[in-house]
Amino acid sequence: SDTLSSFATSVVSAQTGASSTATTDLATATAVQKTLTTKTAAVSGVSVDDEMSTMISLQNSYAANARMITAINSMWTQALNMVSS
Repeated sequence: SDTLSSFATSVVSAQTGASSTATTDLATATAVQKTLTTKTAAVSGVSVDDEMSTMISLQNSYAANARMITAINSMWTQALNMVSS
């Protein structure tokens, strides 16, 4: 009974130590990640979110311009056909 109790105490103690170490390691890793992210953004000067937003906006503008050119081309063709007839 005393041996089982001692074993359980040592297991719980070891798990508590491992949990504490893992919590400390997580805090350190999170701090390192934040620092690296900040440094990367400062070096590159580019925000991926902003760039994606701009790219999607430009893609939509391009598509709208392409539809406009198609409509103008169609109207021009019809005008030429009316003059030719």
